[in-house]
Amino acid sequence: MIPKLLKVRTFRILWVGRFASIFGSRFLDFAFPWLVLEMTGSPLAAGIVLATEQVAPIVFALPAGIWIEKLPKKSTALVSETIRILIILSLIFLILTESLSVWAFMCIALILGCVEVFFGTSYKLFLLYAVGREHLREAYNLTEGADSIASAIGPAIAGIIFLNFGAEWAIAVTALGFVVSLLTIAIVKVKEPANEKESHQRLTFNFALIWKDLKEGITYISKTKFQSSFLLINIILGFCAMSSILLITILAQQNLGLNAGQAGSLLSAMGVGAIVGVLILQTLNKYSWKYVLTGALTLSSLGGIILAVASSYTVVLIGAFLLDCGLSISFVVHASTHQINTPNRLLARVNTASLSVDGVSRLGSRLYAGGLTQLFDVRTPLFIMGIILVFGAIVAFKTNEPDLSEEELSI
Repeated sequence: MIPKLLKVRTFRILWVGRFASIFGSRFLDFAFPWLVLEMTGSPLAAGIVLATEQVAPIVFALPAGIWIEKLPKKSTALVSETIRILIILSLIFLILTESLSVWAFMCIALILGCVEVFFGTSYKLFLLYAVGREHLREAYNLTEGADSIASAIGPAIAGIIFLNFGAEWAIAVTALGFVVSLLTIAIVKVKEPANEKESHQRLTFNFALIWKDLKEGITYISKTKFQSSFLLINIILGFCAMSSILLITILAQQNLGLNAGQAGSLLSAMGVGAIVGVLILQTLNKYSWKYVLTGALTLSSLGGIILAVASSYTVVLIGAFLLDCGLSISFVVHASTHQINTPNRLLARVNTASLSVDGVSRLGSRLYAGGLTQLFDVRTPLFIMGIILVFGAIVAFKTNEPDLSEEELSI
């Protein structure tokens, strides 16, 4: 049975584009750390290179949110996607000319991180306008489904292409996915709110005004228990999701001695777990988000601890599956519940404030994964990750929704 929202042409087109974008990204997610590890043999070096991608969200996320509030969301997403395509093509050129270095990796990661700030924030608001607040949770669920399917098949195919044809062909799929995403955003027509259109004429780079707006967003988060708790959960989810990809890659290459194809299958197991998570979530709509989120974070922690003690390929597959199954459910419930309970006028500011703090967390997660592995063993950071997810489950269980009316939310 086709979900109702997928019968809506606008969302269906956006869903296809999102799937293509995520599918392509999974090839880059696999190739990037694998190439760095092959080049340097150092988990710490891989962690530093991947951490560079998070510098831009830390520095630019907050002011970017203010600028994006005053820009057309569709145009911002289109320009951002175009830049991403050009950067990926540049990476392919460097590989073909054998000019790739650790510094080149870091520069590419830095630019991609900057572009993602603008694309991610504008696309979230664009999607909200496309489906409406009342359908946002379903839209997130279906988008997570696209993520899950792409994550289930992407890494395995990426590993096979990487192993048999080379990194340049694997990364070319990333560029193709971004092109499809660009086209789907370009062809849909979404009406933005009138106040958004008016604000396009008032675009300013006055840093005093930017700081005033930012302060309002930060103050709102800090003074609202729901917002501060959800920010903490967002940090935990981003930290564990980002560190797990690098940790499993290190575990596969350096501890288990797997080739690129086999390592890709491990990451695909995470994608299969995410698909199962989305399917499970469809049956949990009648339950409170609090209990679903608590249970999902607990399941993820179990997967992390299994990975920490696993010594065989099969057990690692099981751990990866459980970890991403729980994370998949957690991301959907967290994102949709947060958007639904945040007033319209603060959405961009709150989202980018979260993105900025999340950027610090994700940067730290890469350094954490690479640094602790370099100092001890990959199993140490995997075990600690499991404990962090347990803490996230406790925070979720103790959090309640704010008591806001529809009028307060629509302001």
